[in-house]
Amino acid sequence: MKKKRNVRLIAIVLALCMFLGSGPAVLLAQATEDIEGHWAEEAIIRWVDRGIVKGYEDGTFGPDRFIKRAEFAALLNRTFGYATVSSIEFPDVSNGDWFAADVAKAVGAGYMKGYDDGTFRPDDFITRQEAALVFARIYELEQTGDTYDFTDFDSLPDWSRWAVVAVAKAGLMTGYPDGRFAPTGNLKRAETVTVLDRLVAGIFTEEGTYGSPDEETVIDGNVIVTAGDVTLVNFRITGNLLIAESVGEGTVTLAKVTVDGELLIRGGGSDSIVLANTTVVTLIIDKEGVRVVILEGTQVTEAYVRVPSMVEQDAEGEGIKALIVEEILGDGEVVLSGDFASVSIRVESGKIVVEGGHIDEITVESTAADVVLELGSDVSVANLVMDAPATVGGTGTIETATVNASGAVIEQQPEEVVLGEDVTAIIAGEEVAYAPPVDIPDKPYFPPEEPEAVSAISVEGVAKVGETLTAKVTPSGATVNYKWQRSASEDKISEFSDIPGATAKTYVLTEDDLDRWIKVEVTGTGNYTGTMTSNAVGLVEAAEEEPDELIEYASTADADFDITVDFGTEESAAIA
Repeated sequence: MKKKRNVRLIAIVLALCMFLGSGPAVLLAQATEDIEGHWAEEAIIRWVDRGIVKGYEDGTFGPDRFIKRAEFAALLNRTFGYATVSSIEFPDVSNGDWFAADVAKAVGAGYMKGYDDGTFRPDDFITRQEAALVFARIYELEQTGDTYDFTDFDSLPDWSRWAVVAVAKAGLMTGYPDGRFAPTGNLKRAETVTVLDRLVAGIFTEEGTYGSPDEETVIDGNVIVTAGDVTLVNFRITGNLLIAESVGEGTVTLAKVTVDGELLIRGGGSDSIVLANTTVVTLIIDKEGVRVVILEGTQVTEAYVRVPSMVEQDAEGEGIKALIVEEILGDGEVVLSGDFASVSIRVESGKIVVEGGHIDEITVESTAADVVLELGSDVSVANLVMDAPATVGGTGTIETATVNASGAVIEQQPEEVVLGEDVTAIIAGEEVAYAPPVDIPDKPYFPPEEPEAVSAISVEGVAKVGETLTAKVTPSGATVNYKWQRSASEDKISEFSDIPGATAKTYVLTEDDLDRWIKVEVTGTGNYTGTMTSNAVGLVEAAEEEPDELIEYASTADADFDITVDFGTEESAAIA
């Protein structure tokens, strides 16, 4: 029986650690003087164990000290693996500053910006409302017009109000015991670590294989992989799994992993992010040039492709149920290979190449007007639905194409083409237009005939046992139901009853009919109406007995020969 290991944290110590403070960092054992009994003690210990934060050289951690904007950016970059360096032009950030690269990464990731005067203010302490906005951006929390019951809520400016509500509802940041949020107050080191502890339950920062095939490891919360060449085996992650930008071109393999939330791919290269025997609800591909391989036993409910990348499905079974290409591809292309149940194209422009495999249905949605879909020679598509004037090319086969947008182009000839009302399209080089259907009945229409009454019924035949009686109806072509009847006695006017099974046009008289009267009742069917009864025939007589075999004797007086006659004896006699 397999065991399950419930893990609140996976602590993999970083080789390169993040400093929170101006002085040299020291080991955890030397940095516990001022955290014992502190309300954030457990979270601080976890994050120091991870190597993400450190204390000062005097042996303190400084949990109630404030954190600067540059330090805050560096910490978040290290935690979430942000690696893209954006071009920045802040007058207070120089290329030689230790924090220059981290500021550029924070701006590139979009979670921090400068002020209206063009400065970044790296040495200013970050305020609580600024931190709320950063965390809301990182986790893409929803903007709503909701309020929250902080006593100082009305003092929040418009730019931070939604973020404060979002992080409070998400349980990331809370207010003080007196009910205030203190938006302009500075964020403390302990508060920063506590928010990160709520955001991240596990982090893998070094290459290697983690987990056991025989023992499931459960991580209750969100997990981040910040290093390449990492393999996770037999994990259950109840939150989201982020493959961070810092993975670079490295590989990440998920083997027998279940992700209850989102799997967000922001790192990896052409050597692949591999999913084997893995279950994912939502897969988001957000790393340009990455190759994602879906192997046998993997199930993905929805996969969203946001950047030029490749998805290769080599799985028997469900694999990706629905793949959606969304956002802007630009000059790049999305490459698909393998069998897919459903592919939806929402991106406004770009190229989607299907190299091989079978797709049950491809839908080019109404937003995809400038998309080019290319089907390779080994591609077959069961149903193609075009709701935008996009272009479909290549040499792959299409069974049914439904075109609902004028201007659509399909270079190959589908087996069947269905055009929407008033739609004109180019199919296999020819312009085709919608033609309204013509209502042609399957069979010619004949007005119904007037019903005709059965006018007469008679019986023909000899009233003897063994003889056949035949009913003769007028009109002769009338369709009727027959019921032959027999009298109860020799009296012609006695009661008549139906003869069991006698419902045909003819009736053969039997011994039961001897010395009885017979008649037939007919009822019109179909276009014939009325019921009539024939005159009775009879009395029914017994069948005539067959005569004995006749023996004819002829004279032989004038003949010179003998006749031998068989009299039924053992010997014959000669007559001279």
